[in-house]
Amino acid sequence: MDTKRWFFGMVVLLAAMAIGTSAFAAKVEITRYATDGYMTMPDGKKIYVFGFTDDPNGDAKIPAPTIIVNEGDDIYLTLVNKGMNRSENLEGHTIHPHGFLVPAMFDGVPEFSVSVPPLGGKFVYYLKAERPGTYIYHCHMRAPVHIEMGMYGMIIVRSKKGEHYAFNDESTYFDREYAYILSEFDYRLHEAESKKETCCGKTFNVADIHPQYWIANAPFPETLKDPHLLKIKPGERILVRMLNIGQESHAMHIHGMEFTIVGKDQNMLKSPIISNTLHIAPGETFDLIITIPDKEKIPEYAKVLRYKQGLDEMFPWHDHMDYKATNNGVFPGGMFIPIKVIPPDSKEQLTIFNHP
Repeated sequence: MDTKRWFFGMVVLLAAMAIGTSAFAAKVEITRYATDGYMTMPDGKKIYVFGFTDDPNGDAKIPAPTIIVNEGDDIYLTLVNKGMNRSENLEGHTIHPHGFLVPAMFDGVPEFSVSVPPLGGKFVYYLKAERPGTYIYHCHMRAPVHIEMGMYGMIIVRSKKGEHYAFNDESTYFDREYAYILSEFDYRLHEAESKKETCCGKTFNVADIHPQYWIANAPFPETLKDPHLLKIKPGERILVRMLNIGQESHAMHIHGMEFTIVGKDQNMLKSPIISNTLHIAPGETFDLIITIPDKEKIPEYAKVLRYKQGLDEMFPWHDHMDYKATNNGVFPGGMFIPIKVIPPDSKEQLTIFNHP
């Protein structure tokens, strides 16, 4: 045996193994701009917000546009601190890639990294999409304030098994997908930030936050619109990605059907859980699969009710802490997701991937 040739071959092989799939991973470049704007509540109240946008000339979007990548991708996420158009706030901003295992310099925590672009500056975060699942991105500068103000969004890492699998397992196959970001607003803090003054006769204390508005992408009845309105046909498997970026826990109760929890915090559950109520704490992400029986498995008496021609059957999915299903105390509102059952013979073209 030629020892030198064998040794050289082993070096090449080990190098290739060390590089692994990264040698073939896609380079994904994404830009988000930090700025401000306004969000109008269903009762007409106009609330000042901070947020991210993908439009260099646009206002903040609440929630921020969803970032979608594939497992194995190399992500270069550029944050541009565009500045505020409607206040004198000159603060820096960051992006914390919540759920990604990254070095401190890319973690977006200003106290422990340099990833804080000043006004007019930018910073490039490097992330490796190592695991499929549902992630969060949010600002970590004065986190209790900037998150409450609206600086958050979702990151989806698609499974290498295919875009119709939540994880690398056959059991996580889905036909269509919806995404929901849960949060809340206390308009008093937003007013204080818009003026950079005091609120209610004193400096606003974030420990005194008491929300009047609760949001699942948007407050009800805005959730009656696409892409928030959840549509499902009998026999379909619907993947719902849900995360809680707010400061309160929620008990999201679904009517008329059940869901199976297949993933939590970027990890597939070895033992999926069937339930009708999801208890979701701040910072948690869940992957759920919803199904309803197909027409043949429904009792005859129910078919008449469920599939009567022209009848739209609707179910709510809402926070069972029911005061959070209000807009400043008015029910229904707030954290209230409508679910529309589509008859099996409907010709409606349904969108496969539905994200804010």
